Amino acid sequence: MTENHQKADDFLEYFNEIEKYLNNKDDNSNIGFTRLIGKYQDSDKIIRQYAGELMHLKDIRNLLVHNNNYYAIPNEFSLEKIKNIRDKVINPPKVYPLFNSKVETVSNQQPIIKVIKFMKERSYSQIPVVNNDNQFLDLITNNAISRWIGSLADKDRAQIIFEQALVKDVLDYEEESSVFEFISKEALIVDVIDKFEESQKKGKKLEAIFITDSGKKSEKLLDILTSWDLPEMYSELEI
Repeated sequence: MTENHQKADDFLEYFNEIEKYLNNKDDNSNIGFTRLIGKYQDSDKIIRQYAGELMHLKDIRNLLVHNNNYYAIPNEFSLEKIKNIRDKVINPPKVYPLFNSKVETVSNQQPIIKVIKFMKERSYSQIPVVNNDNQFLDLITNNAISRWIGSLADKDRAQIIFEQALVKDVLDYEEESSVFEFISKEALIVDVIDKFEESQKKGKKLEAIFITDSGKKSEKLLDILTSWDLPEMYSELEI
């Protein structure tokens, strides 16, 4: 088999894997590739992302299938492109282990002044709060700290209160509209992107998404995602 024949066969194999995967998702199998793309591009973010390219790649497939003499040979770019799309469609990337950094937390019993200094040193705008059993309690933000400090303005002995206050004393000043969620480490990146985008559409800022083994609040935090991580997620999906 020549190198050109191998390229053509590899291209057809990748394309057929995509088509088979989409057909298996559909109750009415073998409805045609174009109709499959049209059906899923509204509900599947990855299909929507690659819909245009998949239709161009379909034209290359048709040339190869209907031309046994291999007058048309896929180049390296189209071969790499369809392989990459095949991987993204069949095995959508998950948040974990792409996002798997050490999650820094603070105790609700820590002096707030130490936490403020720690957040300043790390340039953190928010940080998870845990109890003595290392269970998640809440998210403390710069906004809550600012409101708490403002509440001391008219109080006697404000400096003493400030120096002795604990993290738990400040949590009550967190905004009621503050939003965070928990997801399983098996969650797809596309679903995380949707959560941030839907929250923005509703006019609510999703402060953070916490990753745990199965998405339960009581489990160990594996990582924390914020809107600052969106560019990396978009890059992973080539969006």
